[in-house]
Amino acid sequence: MQVALTDIENQEDGPTEIVPGSHYSGRLTPNDNPTFEGQGVKPIFCQAGDIYLFNHQTWHRGAPNTGTKTRYLMQLQYGRGDSLAFRCQGAEKTPALLKVLEGADPKLKQVMIGPAQYV
Repeated sequence: MQVALTDIENQEDGPTEIVPGSHYSGRLTPNDNPTFEGQGVKPIFCQAGDIYLFNHQTWHRGAPNTGTKTRYLMQLQYGRGDSLAFRCQGAEKTPALLKVLEGADPKLKQVMIGPAQYV
């Protein structure tokens, strides 16, 4: 889910772009000019406060912002309660992750890098 925090009214504002139906492709986004089943990139124009939902597997990107204002949006993602642990298990142990885990509560470590717990 994305929430526009500023008006994104034209291509110069750098709108989020999606390829409709591409979540059915079963593959990663091609680098240039992505199309899926005849559908090309479509911009999402919106006003501050508008909310738009799409499957996270839908090919999407932020268009270049060539205008004079900054594009602000808030993104929220939802998943099963065990998905963070599942995603972080194979994550590279970067200095930033190690710093978070250093002295962390055991419950946080369980959630971040422990085995997935189905809830």
